[in-house]
Amino acid sequence: MGNIHKLLLTWQSWKPIWRKREKWNGWFFPLAIIILVSIFIGIPYWTINLLMNKRDSSFLDLTTPLDTSIPFVAWMIIPYLFLYLFYPAGSFLAPRTDRGRREAIALLQSLLLASWATFMIFIIFPTEITLRQQIPLDIRMGEGVWGWVYGSSLHKVDYPWNAWPSLHITHSVLIGLTIEHWWKQRGHQVEPKQQDSSARLSEKALFIRITLLRFMWVMLALSTLFTKQHYIFDFITGLAVGLLAWNYILKPSLHWAATVEAIEYTAKWDE
Repeated sequence: MGNIHKLLLTWQSWKPIWRKREKWNGWFFPLAIIILVSIFIGIPYWTINLLMNKRDSSFLDLTTPLDTSIPFVAWMIIPYLFLYLFYPAGSFLAPRTDRGRREAIALLQSLLLASWATFMIFIIFPTEITLRQQIPLDIRMGEGVWGWVYGSSLHKVDYPWNAWPSLHITHSVLIGLTIEHWWKQRGHQVEPKQQDSSARLSEKALFIRITLLRFMWVMLALSTLFTKQHYIFDFITGLAVGLLAWNYILKPSLHWAATVEAIEYTAKWDE
């Protein structure tokens, strides 16, 4: 398959879903991706976190003076939850074309590969996030509004493990860069001759969207530290994994998805 590794192609296991891609006016395909993310990433993540919590044996203490100097900011839980907007966005914002669907598959495959490699680290080098002790006691005990958000909700389902690399960072990097890729594609679809106000408006809309997306990512990234959900080391390693996965897995897969070879490859599934 050209110069691309077989692991980066659209996996054969997608064939049954691919054949139903137009079902429900095209809504079946993005919904299927969301379900697959929950099954093959969400469930293993939660299971490993639960098992490491029961094991209760931390391999490393990643706390640094800088970690402890970062204040706890309760409202930063709002941008922290942006990630759960990124997941559906990474599915539903994909172009409703076969190329767009191949690219959406490439995104999910990259998330799977990065996640499962990270899961191995979670298991082999379990690391407890002791920074939560910096959160005021009343909040940890579930008192008040923020107590309900943190002590009674988040901390009850998200145990202080699965620290590094931060999948919050890794996943948001991969999804964010893919959404940018799709929006830039739409911007480039304007015909060169159309140098009128509508074309300039399109460029302006593209700029606004990308600026807003990047702002959301920066807030999301910072929130991992200000909510005491992660160490700085988690942030750095999560970013490194995300960028490595983008450059060596997802970006080549997106490029391949637009080739004639990719068109012929998935066309065979309809026969």
